[in-house]
Amino acid sequence: MGILIERAEELPAQLDAAESQFNAYLERIAVQFPQQAVDVFKLKAAEVFARIKNRTPVDTGRARAGWQMSASVETPTFTEISISNQVNYVVWLEVGSSRQAPQGMLRVTLNEMSYEMHQELAALAGA
Repeated sequence: MGILIERAEELPAQLDAAESQFNAYLERIAVQFPQQAVDVFKLKAAEVFARIKNRTPVDTGRARAGWQMSASVETPTFTEISISNQVNYVVWLEVGSSRQAPQGMLRVTLNEMSYEMHQELAALAGA
């Protein structure tokens, strides 16, 4: 299970770390809750997509409208979701060229979601 950020080679190395950490939490969910893992993953992926899109700065609206999400691999026990944006300047927005989103969109969202999933897993472990 995992989220794949397309065009990541053009983005800062911090995105790799955020993507890896987020996917590590998804793997923990898959191990601890195998029956619900795919459903939980799809919900988390949709939430990541919505947050990234909402955090995308708007001038003309092209960058925000350019986000796409698709299942690149899907089986009953495994899913990989691809999130992409083909707008040529979205890389510059991610590295902080906009005052509306100086920290970017992808890294902030993946780090935030990783923290939330860590909290959720800790709460479930304690229950």
